[in-house]
Amino acid sequence: MIFVGIVVGFMIGTIITGYLCNDILKNNNTTMYKDYFIFVCRWLKKKQEGANLFSWFERRGMKKICLYGLGDIGQLLISEVKDSNLEIVCVIDKAYKGDTYEFPVYRLKDIDKVSEEFDVIVVTPFYYRNVISNQLSDYFDCEIVFINEVI
Repeated sequence: MIFVGIVVGFMIGTIITGYLCNDILKNNNTTMYKDYFIFVCRWLKKKQEGANLFSWFERRGMKKICLYGLGDIGQLLISEVKDSNLEIVCVIDKAYKGDTYEFPVYRLKDIDKVSEEFDVIVVTPFYYRNVISNQLSDYFDCEIVFINEVI
């Protein structure tokens, strides 16, 4: 009887482990986090070398930006922009929690209420390129760039 219990327990454990591993592999964010890590390292290296991180915008005469994404990279970008000639005029964020900023923040579901004028939309969650680009191009007729292309 003990042997049967061990075998049944082993089988149930194997099935559960297989299910969990399959779920993890299906929803694997490892590649996404690796890409973000590589991007942030590249950004930091350029900053340490004294590069003008925003020359891409300056060469194109862009001064006013709409930021898409208030995650970690978005927060870093907001800090960096303070020391540049760029101005963040508004932000769009899918999961905005109501924090206070010196510019208006719109939830993605309220994208049709954005009234500020800007030269470009800078998207920080670059891993979701196609989905975000499609959402934004339905509402705005300006250039949409992803932060990993700029820095």
